[in-house]
Formats: sequence, structure tokens, C-alpha cells
Amino acid sequence: MTETRMPEELELQGIGVSPGVAWGEAFVLESADRRNPRYLISPEKAAREVRRLQEAFKETEAEIKRMREGLAGELGEEPLYILDAHLMILSDELFIGEALECIRTNHWNAEWALENTLEGYEARFTEWTNEYLRERRGDVRQVIQHVLRRLMGVNPQLSAHLGPPDILVARDLAVADLLGMNRTCMRGLVQELGGRTSHTAIIAGTLGIPAIMGVDGATSSIRQGDTVAMDGGTGVLHIHPGRETLRNFNALKNSYEDRRQALLHFRDLPCETTDGIRMVLRANISSPAELEVIRTNGATGVGLYRTECLYLNRTDLPTEEEHLEVYSQIIEGVAPEPAVFRTFDLGGDIATDALTPAVEANPALGLRAIRLSLAREDVLRPQLRSLLRASLQGRVHILHPFVSGLEEVRHANDLLRACALELQNEGLAIGNLPPVGILVETPAAALMSDVLAKEVSFFTIGTNDLTQYTLATDRGNEKVSYIYDALHPAVLRLIRRVVQSAHESGITVAVCGEMAGDSISAALLAGMGVRELSMSPRRIPRIKEALRSTSLAEAEAWADEVMSLPSTEAVRAWAVKHITMEESIPPARGVSVMMGQAG
Repeated sequence: MTETRMPEELELQGIGVSPGVAWGEAFVLESADRRNPRYLISPEKAAREVRRLQEAFKETEAEIKRMREGLAGELGEEPLYILDAHLMILSDELFIGEALECIRTNHWNAEWALENTLEGYEARFTEWTNEYLRERRGDVRQVIQHVLRRLMGVNPQLSAHLGPPDILVARDLAVADLLGMNRTCMRGLVQELGGRTSHTAIIAGTLGIPAIMGVDGATSSIRQGDTVAMDGGTGVLHIHPGRETLRNFNALKNSYEDRRQALLHFRDLPCETTDGIRMVLRANISSPAELEVIRTNGATGVGLYRTECLYLNRTDLPTEEEHLEVYSQIIEGVAPEPAVFRTFDLGGDIATDALTPAVEANPALGLRAIRLSLAREDVLRPQLRSLLRASLQGRVHILHPFVSGLEEVRHANDLLRACALELQNEGLAIGNLPPVGILVETPAAALMSDVLAKEVSFFTIGTNDLTQYTLATDRGNEKVSYIYDALHPAVLRLIRRVVQSAHESGITVAVCGEMAGDSISAALLAGMGVRELSMSPRRIPRIKEALRSTSLAEAEAWADEVMSLPSTEAVRAWAVKHITMEESIPPARGVSVMMGQAG
């Protein structure tokens, strides 16, 4: 009798991007481009192939729009912004035009023409004039993969192929595929490409799906039906795990669940340090549907409401009444706490059909945010008027993004007063002028914070963009992402300068962005004098736990100590040695990128 040998256990290492433990059978998703048919067509069949390709783009676009509508309010803002970006790619006329020309000129079938056009774009990567496409080539490939599958007649709904439930193993899973799945069919995600900066990783974390990215050779090492065990926190993956490995993974899973339950205890407790200093933890949201998430995570009001969603996926501009209806829901939902409304932060990498600035060589440094809103007063006025009217219902604060100088602040303040006078002359009731603040996210605003503080009622420091612009580092570019780090001494010194300016002028200062939702950084910010933090609602219980276990005296000593350190590496090494916190910001190469996030 032949003895059946058990497969040898194999351990692979990837990048843990979404914590959690899972094990089960592997479902290996074949990449569409690996079986992409390539053949020549007769000239008379070119028109048919052109129609096939056009219809595939239109159907994919319609599918993503339906998905976006269904998800609005369910998962927060990140999935919506990412889907908006994918819709932009699908409507890129230059890309589609080149693919159609390949069919007409070369007599290639639609799949071949599409893949060839994609390869050409990637080869010309550095020459692209579209800043967003140049930054997010991975998203472009994902979207085109989606179109390719539709062309080849492959069911775009991956749930139709998954068993209940599996570990999905893929080369590069598209965001739309992940969002469109029945998530009860998937225990975890393993992917060859990507890292913490990839949009698929961000969505996996939002959905609470354990995920590992950057597992080299995953689709070739793992066969259909293999048993795999994964830890989305450490990035460790076991193929054919033995009994001892599974026992260890089960213990780790129980530890994760205990941790989750423990955090629920902190949700309803006040956020104050061990020596009695009260901290305020607010939420960053972009939809009234997220009000319930605020309540369940114990947020104290809204520290940043992203108003851009009112402008996206429409060909007309929102009316004053539409603004008023949405803002009223937010104000009433968080009363008596305040709601901070950021005036529309469009331009750069967030565009809308109704308000699209002219093509610019470098949109990130161009006509965007407050620059665009002041250039288009006809668009900003309805928003300001609605906020003034809504102020009767509760505590409204107005926040202007991407300020770089005094003139912008004074222009915006003059416009707000003009809108208030208009409303009074029209017989429409308003409350007192709301407090107006600026989002400090440029080095210019930080360096001029002592001057700007005399013109506004509060500062909010947007640490994501402040880090990016201070270090001249594109946070979405994996080649230089190692430089991007909010704990760089230059960034920390600018933050302290802004906080000191605010205190000297007697105005409040808050922090939003990645740092606010990180345990170590939150303690350092408290030590610098920050008393308000605004973050993703789901991060609030973790930060509350961290701050409740820290004294202000400790935090101040930590802040003073790191200010004397000469490098990011020194700051991180010191923090690891002296500050023990769970779930802190990973090193620079792991910085998350979320479209539309403050800062």
C-alpha cells in the first residue's frame, strides 16, 4: 500500500495591509491578460470590434456607477473616491481613441487592441500629461483588466466563482471586483502586486478583510484548492499549514477578537489622559449616512466634513437648497457638538464633470481647493450661503483647504460677509457668522501661521499634504514613498510652530489626517499642545484607549525629546524604544493614500 505524503508546508512573506487571521481553501484568480486572445480580423469586421470595445467600456462604466450608488454611505468615503477615479479612467477619450484606432488601422481584435494600448501607455508612463493617470498606473491596469474580462465573456462578479468561503489569491485584484463581491464568500485576500499604498489594500482594510500584498509568486506557488493560512497584520502566509501552525493561527485569531472586543469598551468612555487632561476626538466623514458610524465609535462631532461628494458624478452643480439639505442633516445629527465643513476641495486629483479646470501640467500645485473656489465665486457662493442658513440649526464651522497666503484668507472672509449681507437683504434668516478656519497643509501656511492666526478662529493641520509638500514627495509614488513620513523632523517642527502660533493668538488647533488616527503620533501631538484630533470614525476607540493610558506629562516629555532628533529614522527608533502603543503608523513605505482625505 502506497503511503500518501502530506504536502510540505511552505511559508511566504508579503506586506500585511489589513490585520486579521484567516485560513481556508485557496481560490486562484487567473489574470485576464494571461489568456487574452490575439488575432487579426478582416477589414469588414473592424466596425464590429469597435462596437464590442465601446460597449465593454460603457457596460463597465455603468456597472461601477451602479456599485457606487449602492455603496454610498455604507462604507465611508474611501471606496467612493476610488470608484470616482476609476470612472475618470473609463471616460478618458484619448485612451479609448487609441485603442479604437488600433482596431481600424492594424485590424486587431478588441482584446489585443486594448492590451496593446495599455502597454503603450505604461511604456510612456513618464510622458503622460494627465497627472492622476501618471500617478496611478496600477489603477489604470486594474480598470482595463475589468474591461478585458467583459470582452472575453468572463463573469465580472467573482462571487459566482468563489466557494463559501475561500482565500482569494490574485495577481492584481481590481477595486471594483472587490467591492462587487459577496464578501461572505471571502475569508482573506492574497495578492502578488501592490502594497499598503494600493487602493485594493485600502478597501480591504475598510471592509475588514485580512489581506496581504506583494507576495511574490503567489499565483504560481499556490494551486487551486490548496489550504492556506494568513496573517494580514504581519504579512505571513503558510501554504499547506500543519496542525501546529493552525493551532498557532487559531490562538492568534482569538487574540484579534479579544482586542476588538476590548476596544468596544473604550468607545463610550471620555477621552482624557491619566492626569485628567481632556482630549476631543472628532470624525472625518463625507456623507450623512455615516452619522451612525460616528455614534457607534464615540466621536465628539464632525471635525471634517468633505463636501466634494455633492459635486461628483453629475454634469450640473449642486444648488443652494441641495447643500442646505445635506448640511442640515449633519448638523442635526451631531448636535450639540459642532460640525466642521470643508469648502469644496476639488481640482488636483479630484475632478467633476460639472467643474473641471483646464488641463494643467502639474494639477497638484495648480488651480485646486481654495484657489479654484475663489476663482469660481459663482460656485462657492451657494455653498457659503447654505452654510450660513444652516448655522441656525446648530454649531457650524467653515474650513478652507490648501491655503498658502493671507490674501486668500481675507478674500474668503470678505466673500462670507458678502453672502451674509445678501441673505439678510433677501429676508432669509441666518445665525451669527460661523467660526472660520483654515486647513494648514502647505509649508507656506505653517510658516506664516502667526500672521494667519490673527485672521481666523481656528486651525486644522492636515498632516498628509503637509508632509507631502514639506518633503517634496509624492505620497502615491512608490519609488519615493520611503521619504514620505509624518514623523520627519521637518514636519514635526512645522506642526509645533503652528500649534504655538494658535496658542499665542488664542485660537484652537486640531489635527486631521493619518497622524490623528495613529497611537504614537496622537500622544506626540498631545505633548505638543494639540487637544483636538479628527480621524476616520473607526480609529476613535483605538486612539481613545492610547490617550487614556498616557499622562500629559509623559506626552510633553516625549514631544520635547523627538524635537531634538535629527532624522526620521532616529524618531522612529526612539518611539519604538520609549513609547509602547498598539497599531501605530508603519514606516514610510507603508503610508496609506486615500483620495480626498484631509491633508
